[in-house]
Amino acid sequence: MRSRFLLWLVVSLVAAVATAADDLVPLSDEFSNASTLSNWQRVYLVEGWNANQLELQNINTTQSGRMVLEPCTSTWYNDYRGELTFKSVQGDFVVTTDVTASNRAGNAAPASLFSLGGIMLRAPRQITPQTWTPGGENYLFLSLGAADVASTFKFEVKSTTSSNSVLFLTPAPSGHSLIQWARIGPYFIALENSSGSWVVHRRYYRPDLPAILQVGMTTYTDYPYCAANYTPLQHNSTPDLVAAFDYFRYERPVVPSSLAGSDLTNTTTVPDSELLSFLGANARANHAGIAQQPADVTAVRGTAAVFTVAGAGEEPVSYQWSKGLSTLIGQTSPTLMLSNVQSTDAGDYSVTVSNSIDSVTSRNARLTVILPAPASVVATASGATSVMVSWSPVTDAVSYQVVRSDDATTFIPAAGTPAGNTLTDTGAAADTAYLYKVRAVDASNVAGAYSVADLATTVIFTDAPFGNDATMVKAVHIDELRTAVNAVRKLASRTTATFSDPTITPGVTTIQADHLMQLRSNLDEALAALFLPQGSYADPTIMAGSKAVMAVHFTELQNAVK
Repeated sequence: MRSRFLLWLVVSLVAAVATAADDLVPLSDEFSNASTLSNWQRVYLVEGWNANQLELQNINTTQSGRMVLEPCTSTWYNDYRGELTFKSVQGDFVVTTDVTASNRAGNAAPASLFSLGGIMLRAPRQITPQTWTPGGENYLFLSLGAADVASTFKFEVKSTTSSNSVLFLTPAPSGHSLIQWARIGPYFIALENSSGSWVVHRRYYRPDLPAILQVGMTTYTDYPYCAANYTPLQHNSTPDLVAAFDYFRYERPVVPSSLAGSDLTNTTTVPDSELLSFLGANARANHAGIAQQPADVTAVRGTAAVFTVAGAGEEPVSYQWSKGLSTLIGQTSPTLMLSNVQSTDAGDYSVTVSNSIDSVTSRNARLTVILPAPASVVATASGATSVMVSWSPVTDAVSYQVVRSDDATTFIPAAGTPAGNTLTDTGAAADTAYLYKVRAVDASNVAGAYSVADLATTVIFTDAPFGNDATMVKAVHIDELRTAVNAVRKLASRTTATFSDPTITPGVTTIQADHLMQLRSNLDEALAALFLPQGSYADPTIMAGSKAVMAVHFTELQNAVK
């Protein structure tokens, strides 16, 4: 019996080397289109059990670009049958998936025992519920989730022959892994990549399995409840598993001729390194692939949007971009650049990567086009606890959002979403400096880009504005400017400034050029830290004894702190 399967292996090796096209690749699914769910079969329907063992199954719906499975309480063990979503495959194959397993909350390993999801290879059964007999299950699977210890990630690999199941459990670093199975004649190789590199997980010799197998995704949860409450014939608590598959890829193996006739379960004559030379990452070395998917892009109206993909596979590799179902003529490079984007350009973009062997289509990358930032934003204190904010209108805006910050880091909304281009913020605190920003909102309630920030300080100045030196300079003018400058310094996370003559006594302390120069230097340091323009001064330097202190010098500082 074994020599007959070795002959099958030799023949398949020759065929794999000689055939360039891969007839299994069209079975693959990147799970980017919900309609491809109809291309998959399910065991409970094929065998007529009338017992759907999934609470939820969809593609590109619950999670973007994934098939998501949430099982009812069910299991695969001995005669018990769980969920299998599959396609039929004849002959040798390699199947690969990217699976994430978690509890229903999505934040930890499942709390129910033996709640896992992965790849299953099963011998078809020509049965109905009426003709079912025990002892007929034959399969292999490798899955990820919680096994014999609740809330702890593990791998489970199981080989079942005539409904006699033998399982092995090993720790898994997390709930995410790449999983792969390869069939080469009577040999079956399980691999996983949960830590950044592929490893051979387990090898099997199963000459009993037929040429055609059901190959696909399995999920199951809460074995103890099944064993205590159900019989295998029922095939029907606390289910706690979500299994999400990023893709499921089928292909033929390309086995080195040097392994023809080898016992692939013998780790001495065929070490893991030899298997990894054509499996794991190298299983798709020649196929068209996507090393890096295009990312979603948000672009301001009138600017450029750029999508990039990293293709892989045997050269030459070609590219074709599409928007939705429409091919973008002439867009055949790894980078798609859209200039001067408008609202009509918003939507889903994808790229098909092809070579002489096959092709693969990327995930849908979403382009969101937002309104430009309002220009000419001006924030000015209109009272001790209020600030008036104004800006230039933005075309197509239906409302605006105004935010403020008193630490230049965290911005909070000001009350109101005006349809016009002004807002009075009455929630400000006295003697405080703020940064204000504004953004426009379109008819779809999509917020645009924020404007450049503008400064406002709620210090109300006495005798403001000064009138062409007609106003007598007073001690209170210096004190108010010192309060305002230190408010701006606090906003910029700078230390409180210290000044000569800390106390300005009316009729005693002479207002000096040094008082103004200290205010300027401390203010300009803070403005620079806030990336705001520094103050504009008619007399950049005021020298004691050579330049008189004038009203304009005070007006310039009041304008700079606003």
